[in-house]
Amino acid sequence: MLTIGGARMTWPRLLAAGALFFLPYMFLRPASLLFTVSDALFVLAGIILILGRGAPVSPFGALTPYWYAGVAVMLGALLISSIAHGSEGRWLSVAAQYAFSLLALPAILLVSDRARWLFLVRAFVAGVVIMEILTFGILYYYDWDYEALRGKFGPEFLTGMRRVTGFLGGANLHSAILCMALPFVFYLRGSGLMSRLVFAVSVGLICAGVFYSASFTGFVTLILIAGLFLIVGRVRISPQFAAGVAAIAFAYIAAGAPVPGVFEKRVGGAIQDLDLEEAGTFTDRLELIKEAWAKADESMLVGIGVDRYRTLNELQTPVHNSYMLLWVEGGFPALIGWVTLLLILGFGALLIRRERPLDAAVGFCVLAVFVIFSFTSAHMYARVWVAPVILALGPAFARAQQLQPMRNTQGWVGRDN
Repeated sequence: MLTIGGARMTWPRLLAAGALFFLPYMFLRPASLLFTVSDALFVLAGIILILGRGAPVSPFGALTPYWYAGVAVMLGALLISSIAHGSEGRWLSVAAQYAFSLLALPAILLVSDRARWLFLVRAFVAGVVIMEILTFGILYYYDWDYEALRGKFGPEFLTGMRRVTGFLGGANLHSAILCMALPFVFYLRGSGLMSRLVFAVSVGLICAGVFYSASFTGFVTLILIAGLFLIVGRVRISPQFAAGVAAIAFAYIAAGAPVPGVFEKRVGGAIQDLDLEEAGTFTDRLELIKEAWAKADESMLVGIGVDRYRTLNELQTPVHNSYMLLWVEGGFPALIGWVTLLLILGFGALLIRRERPLDAAVGFCVLAVFVIFSFTSAHMYARVWVAPVILALGPAFARAQQLQPMRNTQGWVGRDN
């Protein structure tokens, strides 16, 4: 049996690590099916856990019954609403996606010891950082030629507006995953488990990826998450790090503060003029939310059914707000179930904020990214959304044996390991 960092790595854990590494590579799947290489590895890990009777019954400890109740209420409300409007066939597909993400992933990712959890964290961070290296390497190799890139990698690697989507197939999703990866990078550095060089390269690639994805939500979230981590994690900035950041900022300003043209067009104008209407497709999304709010009055108990929103509105598209979408399609009970799950996750991080601020910081920050992007996205059942959140809250919901507290965060950015 393989031993890494003093912990024995079972096949389910190795497969889970592989799944987390390939998590951002959404293009590794059939074109018509939302089932990636990462999903396949998660499934294999889950099957081995079940056959070996290693799947935990209570992955969230004492909060597990409430978690199961939240999932049951949400999916049950969507089922009743779908039956009422003859769309139960579509419910089966959506319910399976939600069930896999909300029931199987916690059993696979919430490990009971620190070494195994850190192994999973490193796998996820490595996958994201390597994805960015490959993405920018490919872009510069083809000289950012849209037609050449489209012929080799399809229309979603680089959009016509020159927004970078990487291997995720969507610029907003690209920025969201990068925002989720940042707290893990901070965590590893704060724990003395990442050198300055790797830390600097990782943060630089993440920031560059968010800039070139030209997502207003992603840019604002990146700044908020960085600040939140410093506050919740009680991180003290070393003088050397502060001086280094100041030097980089000075050099950047001296160079004319260059930014990608698409970022300046979609995000820069909105920030400079303090006008959200200039932020990409904000106006169109706001109209969809207003329409959904009007429909919500008719969906207090029973909604319109799964996936029927896109067929009933003028734009033939679902509202990009998971809370409103669940309310309209599943009724208010579906929304209550969904919010219950988010509250359980937040409560888990809250429980460890005093004793283990760094652990709490990574949990709070990744969950915050998920919550923020839930306001700008439709259904959030894809594993690429849920897996980082479950992983980040590993210390809060560790089974059987609590993860050992990480080392003190004092002066974390000044270490050179």
